[in-house]
Amino acid sequence: MTFHLGHHVISGFIDNTVRGKITGQLIIDGILEPIMLDLNGNAFADIAGCVVHFENHHSVPISEEVGEMLLSTQKGNAGKFTASRRMALDCEEPNVDFPYEPGIDDPGYFTLMNVIELVWYDSRICRVILRAVGYEISAGLPKWKITAGEVEKQLHDAAAAEDVFRTLSYDAMEEEESLEEGGIFDLEDEDDEDIPF
Repeated sequence: MTFHLGHHVISGFIDNTVRGKITGQLIIDGILEPIMLDLNGNAFADIAGCVVHFENHHSVPISEEVGEMLLSTQKGNAGKFTASRRMALDCEEPNVDFPYEPGIDDPGYFTLMNVIELVWYDSRICRVILRAVGYEISAGLPKWKITAGEVEKQLHDAAAAEDVFRTLSYDAMEEEESLEEGGIFDLEDEDDEDIPF
């Protein structure tokens, strides 16, 4: 099961000032109490060792059903934690920085936007994704510097956690097939739907 929170976060912060630990807090539109983070692992190199605050001025309320399913304290393992992912997004005007030759297969104009992406895996075989553009983001100075070996380990651990999630989700889907036509109830939407413009 995957929870997508990008649209629903009002504000929050993550704290990776202790090596190997990510804590934090999310204020979710439609949930009275904050969601607390208590995760194992490190952020990616751009925000490793930092406290990062973020705010979303275009939040929309989360559904009551989904809100009730979110644990108030999220314990588990960190996956991707970055505030500098670049993503190509459609736009109405040409982007002079990235010109293209018109052709039959052109999707239209696009622009590269900075994306915050926080992914973690909780103890219930759930994946939680906060991915969005348009957040106001501020990061403090790192309390420690991540090494090349730690970067490699975090990338490996994130990929391994994703593999475990997919394997366990597939097994659970087979076991719970009778609950929903086609498998267990999944909250996962298309990735692009997570990104408020």
